[in-house]
Amino acid sequence: MKTINALHVIPTFSARDGGPPRALALMSRALGEQNVAVTIVTTDARPFAEDLVKLSRAKFYCFRAHSPRFWRLSPNLWRWLRMNTINFDVIHIHSIFDFPTYMASMEARKAGKPYIIRPLGTLDPWGFKRKRWKKLPYYILVEKFNLRRANAIHVTSVSEAGNVRKLGFQNEVIIPPAIEGYECQRVYRNNFPLRICFISRLHQKKGLSVLFRSLHILRNTGLDVMLDIAGVGDPVYERALHNEVECLALKDKVRFLGWCDEKQKRDLLSASDIFVLPSHSENFGNAAAEAMMAGLPVVVSDGVALATEIVCSGAGLVFHVGDTGALTSCIRQLISVEARQLLGERGRAFVMEKV
Repeated sequence: MKTINALHVIPTFSARDGGPPRALALMSRALGEQNVAVTIVTTDARPFAEDLVKLSRAKFYCFRAHSPRFWRLSPNLWRWLRMNTINFDVIHIHSIFDFPTYMASMEARKAGKPYIIRPLGTLDPWGFKRKRWKKLPYYILVEKFNLRRANAIHVTSVSEAGNVRKLGFQNEVIIPPAIEGYECQRVYRNNFPLRICFISRLHQKKGLSVLFRSLHILRNTGLDVMLDIAGVGDPVYERALHNEVECLALKDKVRFLGWCDEKQKRDLLSASDIFVLPSHSENFGNAAAEAMMAGLPVVVSDGVALATEIVCSGAGLVFHVGDTGALTSCIRQLISVEARQLLGERGRAFVMEKV
């Protein structure tokens, strides 16, 4: 069987980027097991995660990024693409609105190679509205053309596919991200405090403020509850989250754990009682799927793409984005160990069957 050479281009490959780099690493490993030779190209705009590089089992090239670093400008990466794109059978581009992804699209067309673009939720309404003054002109002048010429737009859910179609594209293909299971020894505890966990990149779209407000209400009404937050983000935004916790007098109830490796994530999921993902927008919801696979009952906002399927399958609880009262009610429904066990078992069955 002929070996297929696949090139993956992603602007950064950092732990601070949350799920996309890990999903790519798992995808690369799976492709390698199917006689596909994988090469990953990125920039050093953020320090790359060495454990993900090892997990991917791919050839890996990281090029220096210059100012403006937010665009991941890298002349050396462009030079490499000009010389090497012709040697690959397919180019898979992860993210848009970045220099590496723009150059990868252009070089793929020049070399006559098929290319796929994975927008990572950036075409969803919430994400598109953020910094619209900058994104809209760039989209009209650059990305719209790249997306139209792509052989496929890689989306991860029916919800994301709908958003892509609303923009006039008809070349989307739904491929859910690879999810690696956590074999947790699940014990549904019948004691307090009730331990809630959040595992994701720290970003405004994750909606942590509503979770803090809900925690404040629960504590003031006598429920003993703790929140563990695993993830990192922009340092300025992280400080704002710490300040918000202090203003709500929750410093003794919230722990910021920082970035967690896979063992730490597994241990956290095992020790927690409920997982909450209150995001304004998620094109899939990797962290929620991983929590369900670990048998942990989940509460997600309806901004998470998996929310509709979760509701239909009875695999978790869903609340409207930003609705503090609704989130508080969902958490209260999971006070009893019986309710948590039922939802945890349904969630695990859902992920094993559907994802």
